[in-house]
Amino acid sequence: MTEDHITRTRFTVQQYEKMIATGVLTKDDRVELIDGVILAMDTPTPRHSAVVNRLHDQLYQLNLASVLVRAHGAIRLDDYSEPQPDISIVRWQSDYYASGFPEPKDTLLVVEVTEFALSFYRDVKLPLYARTGILEVWIVSLLQQTVDVYRAPSEAGYGETRQLRCGDKLNALYLSDLSLMVESVLG
Repeated sequence: MTEDHITRTRFTVQQYEKMIATGVLTKDDRVELIDGVILAMDTPTPRHSAVVNRLHDQLYQLNLASVLVRAHGAIRLDDYSEPQPDISIVRWQSDYYASGFPEPKDTLLVVEVTEFALSFYRDVKLPLYARTGILEVWIVSLLQQTVDVYRAPSEAGYGETRQLRCGDKLNALYLSDLSLMVESVLG
C-alpha cells in the first residue's frame, strides 16, 4: 500500500476521553490530543520538572484573585484538541472544572516549558493555541534560557511576540498582579 492510500483516523475529544475512561489510554501513557492526533508527550527531565514546580509555586504564592493555577491540567480547545500544558491559569470555577475541562474562553495564560522540543511548541502547539483564542502563551526554553511571550491571538497566529531573557520582567496581560523575573522562572 502506498502512502497515498493510507487512511488516517482523526480522533475527537469524545473518542479520546472514552479511550481514557475505558483504560485504552492511562495516565502512564503521557499523551495528549492535538488536532485529532494522539501524541506522546516528552518524558520530563528533572530540570523541566523543577522549573514547572517552581513556577507553579511562585504563581500560587501570588494569591491571584479569581483564578485557578493548574499544573498539567487539560484544556479543551475544540472538538479535536485537548492539550495538557505545563501550567495554565484559568478563570475561577467553584467546582474546579469537575464538570468539564476549561476552554479557551476560560484560559488567561498557558505556559509550556521545553528543554529539547522548542520547534514542536512553536510549530504545532502555538498555532493551535492562537487559532482557538488562547489569550497569552509563554514558552520557556531551558536551552536558550528565554521566555517567549505571545499575545493577540488570531487564525493567522499571535500578533504580538516578545522574547525575554534573564534581567527582564514577565507580566501577564490579563493578570495585573502577576510579575516575575525571568531568572526566577528559569531557576
